[in-house]
Amino acid sequence: MKLYLAVAVLMLAFVAHTEAQEEETVGSTFTRFGDHVTDMTRGLAKTKVQDFGGAVLSFLGTYYEDRIEPVTSSYAEWASKVKNSVWEKIQAAISD
Repeated sequence: MKLYLAVAVLMLAFVAHTEAQEEETVGSTFTRFGDHVTDMTRGLAKTKVQDFGGAVLSFLGTYYEDRIEPVTSSYAEWASKVKNSVWEKIQAAISD
């Protein structure tokens, strides 16, 4: 029993000694705090920029679907019809 008590006291002394050696100064505490704040604000800024980019991309996609696609689809259909017509004429000319 005395051996266990002696080991426990030595362990407590060892822990107290290492904590005393690792004691930080006020300057290093503020530096560490500043680093944490900087990391946190970088993360928030990155999140805000990504959210804004997603909103802009969504708006542009909706604008394309509502305004541009209806206009361009008619031209695409016209071009497809002209291509098919020209291709049929070429095939007819070759087969004659």
